[in-house]
Amino acid sequence: MFKRLKIYIREMFPLKTYIPFAFFNHYVLFFSVQLLLGVPKPMLSLYSLIGVATILGFMLIMRIFDELKDEAVDQELFKSRPYPRGAVTKQDLLILFAMTFFLVVALNCFKIYTLPFFLLCVGYCFLTFKWFFLKDYISTNLFLALLTHQPITLLVNIYVVSTAMVQTQTVHWSAGIFGLAVVFFLPILGWELSRKIKARGEENKYVTYSKLIGYQWASLLSMTVNLSYTACLIYWGIRLDMSLWHILLQSAAALWMVFVYVRFLRAPYVVNRVLKPATEIQSTLATVLFLVFMVLHSGIEWRWFIQ
Repeated sequence: MFKRLKIYIREMFPLKTYIPFAFFNHYVLFFSVQLLLGVPKPMLSLYSLIGVATILGFMLIMRIFDELKDEAVDQELFKSRPYPRGAVTKQDLLILFAMTFFLVVALNCFKIYTLPFFLLCVGYCFLTFKWFFLKDYISTNLFLALLTHQPITLLVNIYVVSTAMVQTQTVHWSAGIFGLAVVFFLPILGWELSRKIKARGEENKYVTYSKLIGYQWASLLSMTVNLSYTACLIYWGIRLDMSLWHILLQSAAALWMVFVYVRFLRAPYVVNRVLKPATEIQSTLATVLFLVFMVLHSGIEWRWFIQ
């Protein structure tokens, strides 16, 4: 079983990609919330690593749920993946889910305040797995699936906010706090849109946004979401009085991403359809840049434990 799961993790959940993703996406929101709560220097402790591990575990849970939920589609369109080709069994995936779930629950029991937020995320994820018990309606409507499934990222961000409040021992839910959760939801939304855009003549049975509204509108929508994320980071950086270099580097990364999208819009061929990797690179770079400049500006206070 473990050999099969190793194959699955290597192909469908590469840790060299997902661990840095969980790390940066946790701490950029974790530190931002602390600064908004009035902490002059963001605090870091062993407890905060629970948040990183939980995000990592939760992404794996969502990956497993998607694997089981989309079994029929994957058998037809993605036969080379481990589960459709038989490299891993359904029982293997269920065992992996159980181990991951109980591990992250145990970690979050360290501080009871965060546990309800984590369980809320798991509960919502279970509803997406069941198509909110409206499979005939949601599974056949890509935009309805987007509206019902993507809020899971917002809930995960709210969980991260709860970990920051535990760290600072300050519970203060405000419009600004929820605003930060929404801002750091934008990269996932932009990525989701970008990965379901096909080039001219490339469409197949797989339902994409470009099939529904055309590659032009789908591309413009994804690009707008990505640019909105950059604009929010620049605005938040100005509020924190970050270096001018932050604005310049964020703008340069955004302009490169715009170039990739415009090139595809002008020549919508497969060779130019690199929107998904361009979105991943730009949004990751934007997040890392913001985190680095935030730390350079405010510093970090290390604590072994929450005091």
